[in-house]
Amino acid sequence: MNLVSRREKEIDYHFIDSAYFAKSIVDISGTWVDVGSGGGFPGLCAAILLPEHKFTLFEVIDRKFAFLNHIKNITGTTLQIRNERMEKSMDTSWDNAVCRALMAKNEWLDLMSDNAENLWFLASEDQLDEKQNWEIVSNWNLKNHGRRFLIKHNRT
Repeated sequence: MNLVSRREKEIDYHFIDSAYFAKSIVDISGTWVDVGSGGGFPGLCAAILLPEHKFTLFEVIDRKFAFLNHIKNITGTTLQIRNERMEKSMDTSWDNAVCRALMAKNEWLDLMSDNAENLWFLASEDQLDEKQNWEIVSNWNLKNHGRRFLIKHNRT
């Protein structure tokens, strides 16, 4: 079904990465949006693990959108899934927005600055080189994938 990159031999780390994300935001209230959710990482996994959180997932690829809806239905998870592209100014805004492997941080800021109050980014170590105005909130080590970071943009 190609929910993750075809080059990947193992996919378990996507679930582990998403679980660490969920653990990191357990005490952060408000609405959440995951843009380019793909196979549900991290938004769908976090929504299952944190049912009290309100998640919206954006996925433009029809087969991935269908998969996300299928998992939502069989798990009884209450979240919204939108089969559309996130635009700079949407009709809705969220308290928190997260991105994982979809785009560079500067593109993320440009896209989401008007759509969410708090911008979060799941980053690898090599994505921390330009961490201007980004705060490391949490980090963990993934076997065979190195250190991962949840970073939050501090608006100035």
